[in-house]
Amino acid sequence: MTGTRMPTALTIAGSDSGGGAGIQADLKTFSAFRVFGLSVITGLTAQNTRGVRGVELPTTDFIAAQLRAVLEDIGGGRGEDRDARHGGDHSDGRRRGARVRPDQSRRGPRS
Repeated sequence: MTGTRMPTALTIAGSDSGGGAGIQADLKTFSAFRVFGLSVITGLTAQNTRGVRGVELPTTDFIAAQLRAVLEDIGGGRGEDRDARHGGDHSDGRRRGARVRPDQSRRGPRS
């Protein structure tokens, strides 16, 4: 694959410490399809196949900081550099509202 750019995909979702859903499942799926996975974590869980034992939610400022970091570098802010995007569980409405203004990156995320 010399000279060929690997496709990228951004997932914005919660983390599932059991590995069966959320960011972990998305990144496994991306890898299976030879896609470089980028992620923004909107919530952390302590869980397994029997249930959720705890949840921690990052601030909306931190979620926006993760998104800016990805968009200004690997994920490209120009849209054409990122091939796909997936949004999962945003834990609550405030996390869904975390956005990067266009002046904070070359181009903000699509709704």
